[in-house]
Amino acid sequence: MSVGRPSDEATPERNSASKAGDAKASPAAMTLKAAKQLEKAVAGLIEALGNAGDPHDRPFQVLGATQGALSSLKQIGELATALGSANEWLKPLDAEARGVAERSRVIFAGELAEALEPLGLRLQGRLPTLEVGPFTIELVEADRPEVRLYYGPKIELFETIPVDAALVLKAVQRARELIEPGPLNDQAFLAELHAAWRTAMARRAYGPADKVPIADVYAELVFGRQSAAFRAAPQRSGFIAVPRVSFAHDLGRLRHHLWQGKELVLTVATRDQTKKAADHLWVAGTHYAYLGFRENERG
Repeated sequence: MSVGRPSDEATPERNSASKAGDAKASPAAMTLKAAKQLEKAVAGLIEALGNAGDPHDRPFQVLGATQGALSSLKQIGELATALGSANEWLKPLDAEARGVAERSRVIFAGELAEALEPLGLRLQGRLPTLEVGPFTIELVEADRPEVRLYYGPKIELFETIPVDAALVLKAVQRARELIEPGPLNDQAFLAELHAAWRTAMARRAYGPADKVPIADVYAELVFGRQSAAFRAAPQRSGFIAVPRVSFAHDLGRLRHHLWQGKELVLTVATRDQTKKAADHLWVAGTHYAYLGFRENERG
């Protein structure tokens, strides 16, 4: 008498145990199980249809394919009906999740507004997009929610932060120190701009009537701020960084535009020029493409 392996076929006892287990399973677990079975059935249908062809050429292969396809279609129909009942528990769960998420948003916005208030910064807008000073705060809701801090209306991303009011506050402080390390001396900055503009004109052979791209003036201003040692022997360690956002922010902070009888002129960018970051600069709500000076008798 030989002893064989236990049969893999279902027995009444095993079926009863399976049904009892399903009865204890959560609706989500049962729906997930049905979805996986549906995925398997669809894969079987795709394979079977791929083998279907002319029965006169390969009758047995086609017969196997049609039987497999019909079996998969039957299973798909049964599973689709079972999955349809998922609405009964998914819709209430969705509503509950929406409510919790909305409360979480309100709490986060309230905590952030309270944290910013001592700095004299007022939080405005509506989630998921808020504004504070020259910055935009965007709440990105995904599997792992995060906050993105931008300069201007999503002009340049500073950093990505976890959804935590204290951490967002620190990020705003870092960004603020970067673009505004101290008070701006209008006349000194205008003199610096004029020198950079003249250098850009000379280095690139622009004529008196030519408009000078604002990016060229920015490049010359950055070079002009480097030390004599760096100019003599450029090394990364000695480079003084001047972020584009800092340059743009200083232009927006200017209270006066006259310097020694000359007036600073910014020319608004065209729609095509705004498509490339190198062709324009966002300054206090407007995109500019050119920077120059013109004589002003009142100056």
